[in-house]
Amino acid sequence: MYRYFHEDGSQTADPGDEVWGGHECCYSIVTSVVGEGKIREHYVRINRCWPHMLVSRKKDWSWEMSNVLYCYSSVPDGHRVGGTGPLLLCV
Repeated sequence: MYRYFHEDGSQTADPGDEVWGGHECCYSIVTSVVGEGKIREHYVRINRCWPHMLVSRKKDWSWEMSNVLYCYSSVPDGHRVGGTGPLLLCV
């Protein structure tokens, strides 16, 4: 399954994706201050009601966004102009 996170905060899927169902979906990147303003918390929120999603980099420089229910992984694209990281050849 492919999900696309667009710069305008919308999220879509491939046309005809039967799991998606064609519903509206949005996301936002949240930065908050916790504990007397000393700790900053960063996470992604989808549709306001899903559990917070934490973002991390994988060894191949792709991204992973996950919580206790879901896990999204980006497709490594370092070979593309404007990709998310350097091209790392795995041997």
